[in-house]
Amino acid sequence: MNSNKFAILVCSLVIGVFIALSPVIVTGHWYDITHVIGNLLVAEFIVRTIAIVIGLLVIFSGIKRFFLSRALPSDVPNANKDKFDI
Repeated sequence: MNSNKFAILVCSLVIGVFIALSPVIVTGHWYDITHVIGNLLVAEFIVRTIAIVIGLLVIFSGIKRFFLSRALPSDVPNANKDKFDI
């Protein structure tokens, strides 16, 4: 079971890096102002920034899930429930 959690962590890290670098993979170059002009420069900057943020969120989610699953074992009853559930 522990290797399964580690595999999910590694997959989320790889997917997060892939998402963060996806604009570079699609365009074939890093951020370069000589290739675009005007409004396209702003649009490219926004898309690249959003891709990096989404990639970091995926990586954060994978790391959080890995460490929370280690802190809260699944064999403890009601370990995943909130104290304030009615």
